Amino acid sequence: MNLKDSLDKLIISNKEVCAFIKKTNEQSADTAIKDYSEYLLKTNYNSGLSLSFAYLLQFGSDPTIYEQYELKDIELLYESFIELNNYCLDIYIDAANFAEAVLDNKVRARQIVDIGINKLKIQLAELEELSVDLNS
Repeated sequence: MNLKDSLDKLIISNKEVCAFIKKTNEQSADTAIKDYSEYLLKTNYNSGLSLSFAYLLQFGSDPTIYEQYELKDIELLYESFIELNNYCLDIYIDAANFAEAVLDNKVRARQIVDIGINKLKIQLAELEELSVDLNS
């Protein structure tokens, strides 16, 4: 397979993932969680699904679903996604909210927020530098 084919297939895959996320946003949490479980397997655990799946897992009400995992598993999912996409600021927001509101761990939430703010400052400096370059 050549590089162009790989790029085209990645773009198609990203669009399919976006369509899946949009579809599940209209479902109940329990139905969506089941669909995610099947879709994650189908997509070989596409990391693009991590953030919305972690968020969704917090709202399941069916004991046959939520008894299959622990809150620590969601925390580890957030941590792995931060490691994978450490400049995606939405992850820091969701992970910090989860640590504070669900785990009642303000210390960990503060750590996540501080790391996110530092990443934001780096990104902001890069954008400001690019803006200056574009204006000259």
